[in-house]
Amino acid sequence: MNHIGLDFDDTLVDMRKSIVQLLNKIHNQDLNYEEMVEYAVSDLYGYSFEAFLDFFTRLC
Repeated sequence: MNHIGLDFDDTLVDMRKSIVQLLNKIHNQDLNYEEMVEYAVSDLYGYSFEAFLDFFTRLC
């Protein structure tokens, strides 16, 4: 399985939390960011590597 690692410095916005909030809204889920120990979007939201790459590059 492939994963994309994201390393944001969160200077202006807490990007990791923002991505989780956006994905929760898109997928009608309520994953709690503060309780997460893994941020593998493909595992947490059921994305393939290619689907997440498309999501991330299309929206960023």
